Amino acid sequence: MEIHEGLKGPVFVVTSPDGDSCSGQTPDIAWDAIQKKSCSRVKNWHGKRFSSKINGGELFGFGNPLVQKLLRELVANVNGTAERSSRLSTFCNGTDKKEHETSTAFPKLLPYMCN
Repeated sequence: MEIHEGLKGPVFVVTSPDGDSCSGQTPDIAWDAIQKKSCSRVKNWHGKRFSSKINGGELFGFGNPLVQKLLRELVANVNGTAERSSRLSTFCNGTDKKEHETSTAFPKLLPYMCN
């Protein structure tokens, strides 16, 4: 799995063990596309069995608190300021998305980082 910088935001890429890859503007789009393309082969991914119930955000680890922390630190480093820890939690609790788009370097990743 990879995240690339696209013209309109992040581009999420999922590559199967046999080299097939799919991309999309969201983790779910990329994950759904690779599941359709690779069908049953995706269920056994690098020796791990994946349920089709897992969503793209979970696959990319955005529900993991450590990943969330590392992404917040990355944003803080890019902005050159200390990231306010409340930013992500208020977004996840329904604060206006527009506010976050202007205040962080990677605003389009925030929706995928919520639990």
